[in-house]
Amino acid sequence: VGAIALQIHDRLRERKGARTATLLAFLALVGTRRAHAAQELGKIVVTGETGVPHPAPGLSWTLSRRQIVDSGAKNLAQALALVPGVYLRLAAQGVPRVNIWGFRTRQIKLLIHGDPVNSPYHGNFDTSLIPTSDIQQIIVTTGDSSVLYGSGAMGGVINIITRGGGSNGWDGNIDAEGGSGNYRQGSATVAGSGRGWSSFFMVNHESRDSFPMSSQWTPTPLQDAGQRQNSASQQNTLYANSRFAVGPAGQIGLTVRRTRADYGIPPSAFDNRTDPFASKPDYERIHDLVDSLYQLSGLYVPASSFQFRGWGYATDWHEHDNRYDSASYNSIADPTVKGTYLLYL
Repeated sequence: VGAIALQIHDRLRERKGARTATLLAFLALVGTRRAHAAQELGKIVVTGETGVPHPAPGLSWTLSRRQIVDSGAKNLAQALALVPGVYLRLAAQGVPRVNIWGFRTRQIKLLIHGDPVNSPYHGNFDTSLIPTSDIQQIIVTTGDSSVLYGSGAMGGVINIITRGGGSNGWDGNIDAEGGSGNYRQGSATVAGSGRGWSSFFMVNHESRDSFPMSSQWTPTPLQDAGQRQNSASQQNTLYANSRFAVGPAGQIGLTVRRTRADYGIPPSAFDNRTDPFASKPDYERIHDLVDSLYQLSGLYVPASSFQFRGWGYATDWHEHDNRYDSASYNSIADPTVKGTYLLYL
């Protein structure tokens, strides 16, 4: 197996509350040859016992399209709840975070068709921004995978295989649902294939005005027992994937994925100003988050025992962050409140 890889971190700009990053990568010249017959060695058996059983490292789980659909999962966060050893928690900002065997999100690599999509700014990723409408398969590999996937994969790797074209001709699907907090979700997919080509297209919308508090919640002056403050969100996702045959031994592919979102970050429900170490409530909203992925791939198989595979991709992430001085979310004029800013008008 031979491989040549080049990564260029083109730019990483941070403005207070506004971040933009672009990542380009190119991986080519991957060949596989039939291995020579291995010389058979004597069998060596090693046994041992420990007082505390524990799972073996480097395990891999695969979720099929059927399992994802049967579970009713509408985004990646809900689908990952089916995987043993994966724990999802709601972070302080109201964003789902993934833990694998104690490793945090920034120590887990998220891939789409093998391309990393972690935020270049902080290494995290938001699993609620990826709808299951365009997911064909999810492969979760636990354990130290940094040798294969680079930095940020100490906890494991989540690789998403997206859907492609179906049988000859065209077919489509439309689904919608609603829920508490005025939750709305809808998606439309179109898939088709023919002689030497296949394509898949998907649009998805998801939004909600709020999510309800637990029935066990004790109200505070900042948070009542009804709906969670500043928990409104909306997102729109566009995905397209096409493959074309080039001669009898070649293939090229193009993948485009783009998500736009706006969401609130629920503030702390407590405000103990007598405690200098207590967290103060921040009134913050993310406006116009844009997450984009573009990939061009190629495959050439001149012989059954040898192939060339290469791809180039670009990812881009930017967001605008406003922090206000009160729960009205429309002012930064109060001089007694520190750390406010208005970067999206």
